[in-house]
Amino acid sequence: MFGARIFGELQRGDVVAFRLDGQILIKRIAAVPGDTISIDGATNFEIPEGYFYMLGDNPPESLDSRHWDNPLIHESAILARLFTAPLG
Repeated sequence: MFGARIFGELQRGDVVAFRLDGQILIKRIAAVPGDTISIDGATNFEIPEGYFYMLGDNPPESLDSRHWDNPLIHESAILARLFTAPLG
């Protein structure tokens, strides 16, 4: 897996490395600016410009936007979009 610092426009589904509370985490972008998401099936809100909602690829075990005090990650915290290289 490798990353590209020059990432252009990030999209839903991109895997990114970002800083949160002094750590570098890797998660998938689940919602982008303008998307509306539902929290606990009751609270709907729109993702504001410059922010992203992140989910891990193993949702039952992942500590991600669903569990953070502030569920949104600002674009300035994103370090790189990650890519996977084919094996073999």
